[in-house]
Amino acid sequence: EAQIENQQLRELGRFRQLNPFYDFRGGQVIARVISRGPSNYQSALAIDFGSEQGITPGMPVITELGLVGRIQKVGPTTSTVLLITDPASNVQAIIKRENSRAVGVVAGQAGQLPQMQYIAQEADVSVGDEVITSGLGGNFPKNLVIGQVIEVEKEDFDMYQQATVRPTVNFNRLEFVLVITNFQPLPGQP
Repeated sequence: EAQIENQQLRELGRFRQLNPFYDFRGGQVIARVISRGPSNYQSALAIDFGSEQGITPGMPVITELGLVGRIQKVGPTTSTVLLITDPASNVQAIIKRENSRAVGVVAGQAGQLPQMQYIAQEADVSVGDEVITSGLGGNFPKNLVIGQVIEVEKEDFDMYQQATVRPTVNFNRLEFVLVITNFQPLPGQP
């Protein structure tokens, strides 16, 4: 167990070193996952850091693989993380492929994979495209990996197309996460 934990912490530490642009002022903390949401109606988990460690609502939560979610509720020593798979979660996103750059919103779906919605009908979106945060809306930094497109739904009579996104993070196996503490959402944002 100690070897597995050390390996996970080394991977998060290596990610911190390779991505200093998320760490302008020592702005990341490694937190331990202490519980998972008990229902299918809310996709959340609890971590062992709270207001006493400087955690505030809205802070992005990531791993070396990609975006996990954002801090939703904060107690003195623990916090609740709303996962990107939760129906209350919306993330401004963009297709990473250079000749696409289609924008949309990745929205959680109850009991299903998230959907990238509000993609322009004429946008070029394909299975296999990588989806990243766009930085628009001010809730998440730009260029965090969200997942990969596994299905595209496009109807001629619809104003928009949508894509099913498989997150890069396996939420059932999370033991440690990084909280980006130096990123604050725009005023008025949750």
